[in-house]
Amino acid sequence: MYPYLELGDLRIQTYHILMVIGFLIAIAAVLIINKRHPLYHLPPKEILFLSAFIIIGALLGARILFVLTHIGTMIQDPSMILPVVFSGGLVFYGGLIGAIGIAFFYIRRYRLDPLKYVNLFIVALPLGHGCGRIGCFLAGCCHGKPTESIFGVVFPFEASYPYAGVRVHPTQLYEALFNITLFLTMLFLFFKYRKRHRPYIFVSLYLVAYGTFRFFNEFLRGDEIRGGLWLLSTSQWISLILVTIGILVYRFNRDGAKMADKGQPTIA
Repeated sequence: MYPYLELGDLRIQTYHILMVIGFLIAIAAVLIINKRHPLYHLPPKEILFLSAFIIIGALLGARILFVLTHIGTMIQDPSMILPVVFSGGLVFYGGLIGAIGIAFFYIRRYRLDPLKYVNLFIVALPLGHGCGRIGCFLAGCCHGKPTESIFGVVFPFEASYPYAGVRVHPTQLYEALFNITLFLTMLFLFFKYRKRHRPYIFVSLYLVAYGTFRFFNEFLRGDEIRGGLWLLSTSQWISLILVTIGILVYRFNRDGAKMADKGQPTIA
């Protein structure tokens, strides 16, 4: 659609612009929620430092998973190794895994309260992600399969491959809309229950909700190599794993709450 923003001789990819905006508005949302919710009021300095580490982990993880999904291509054509490794794209699930890994490392290293920091950041995550998916739409990547649906869109030849000029599902916009809706839902619940938050309840909600949506949205994806095994893409297998983890987290939360109500230590 609009893959580049040209400012004189400077040409910037709109995806990169929206990705940066996504990071910034997510961090802003974390700071605002932290300030206004009575259960939190965490040090803003720690939120900013943790955010910086999360961004680094997300970018590294997203690129690493992209490279892993293109191993077959690099084996068949070794000349693609450098382009894939240094000029390739990003995979959200890789970024999510990288961000979670480095976040827990930072939280553990500096002895922060994992429950509060994880709750705050997971609520804001869909907002930033939704913004990034709008960037995908403008760039023409991550598009869907051909469709006759009234929701279908046509990408220009320079922005989309291999279905340029063909009506396709705007899977990027489907995901952006879902993420923004998920953010608003989680934000509502976050402030509705102002007196108590069960341990990691928002983590379980996010993992189950997004994992389920992503699993089904993958069936509509039509962009290049999806990777995978046994008829499912790499992202679908990761979605199933995340949904399972989300359900287990919820079960532990529920059992921990019952123990707390009986006067026993809660599971955090």
